Amino acid sequence: MQEFLTAVLAVGVVLGFMILIHEFGHYAAAKLLGVRVEVFSIGFGKRLLGFKRGDTDYRISAIPLGGYVKMSGENPMDERTGDPAEFLSHPRWHRFIIAIAGPAMNILLAIGLLAGVYMVHYEYPAYLDQPAVIGWVEQDSPAAKLGLQAGDKIIANPGDARDGTKVTPVDKADSSRPSGASAPAK
Repeated sequence: MQEFLTAVLAVGVVLGFMILIHEFGHYAAAKLLGVRVEVFSIGFGKRLLGFKRGDTDYRISAIPLGGYVKMSGENPMDERTGDPAEFLSHPRWHRFIIAIAGPAMNILLAIGLLAGVYMVHYEYPAYLDQPAVIGWVEQDSPAAKLGLQAGDKIIANPGDARDGTKVTPVDKADSSRPSGASAPAK
């Protein structure tokens, strides 16, 4: 149950961050182009907490399944006053830039995150999680003479038995194979 709650919380945090970036794109473009922003909200519904600075109410709302930026005069059903700070008072290309700024910020976030991941480039070797398995053995090689076969798992290095215990170096994956026959790695 704890893992489920952790997963739900992680999804909520990631989704919330993506929504914040998306809505910030709309908000920043609107402010840059002189549109009055009345509400910047993460979530929908009843306001839980927030603050008001200037004309904008910054808030976190009750239903955390999205967010919105409410701009002055953005609803075409409302009566227009002709105020130059209203959304519909701006030319179409301004409105287009404001509309496309949210998805553009999500794209920039994805590019930035991928660039950051590839710059850090943390490699985790696969052999730390999986046993070493012999892929093939050449005939008449020292390994073949020892009886090693394809598919055998190497579970220890005999040189690592520092405490004096006997170490079995190879786990025969399939003891029914005839000596010298090769089998695919499992």
